[in-house]
Amino acid sequence: MRDFYRTKTSVGWFFLICFVLLRSAEAQEPKRTYTITGNVVDGRTSEALVGANVSIRGTTLGSATDRDGKFSILAALPPGAYKIAHSFIGYKSKVVDVRLGEQAIVEVGRVGLEEDLLQIQEVVVTGTGTATEKERLGNAVATVAGSRIAEAYAPTIDAALVGKIAGAQVQQNSG
Repeated sequence: MRDFYRTKTSVGWFFLICFVLLRSAEAQEPKRTYTITGNVVDGRTSEALVGANVSIRGTTLGSATDRDGKFSILAALPPGAYKIAHSFIGYKSKVVDVRLGEQAIVEVGRVGLEEDLLQIQEVVVTGTGTATEKERLGNAVATVAGSRIAEAYAPTIDAALVGKIAGAQVQQNSG
């Protein structure tokens, strides 16, 4: 009698393991490698936006635009519909729908971002590693109006801040 229950239990475990393996194999779609490219420009002047962020929503994949406003994202994803988000400081973010299928190279095209004057009144830069409210910083606060940053015509925010804050050394972290 004991062998009967042991055999029955073993058969039950066998079927359970087979069921789980089959379900996990169905859930995993095969990934394909795609190259997603495009161009990010100012919607009003059509000038290239250098350093604009481009990312695929729902993933950790993304890129920044080069000096010509072009970006390229190499992505290993299952085929399907995705949203590509484009953002830049002082501009409204824009999301473009993309369908990944048979084509290995997907061209998003030219994406024009519109200025968002209400969003960038001033930039608060802190030396801390975590986000801090302006009121809690004490006397180590310096503000720069968004209009002064826009007048700098610099390709990046760190370049626009150079010389605008007394005693601050602005440097880009790269690597």
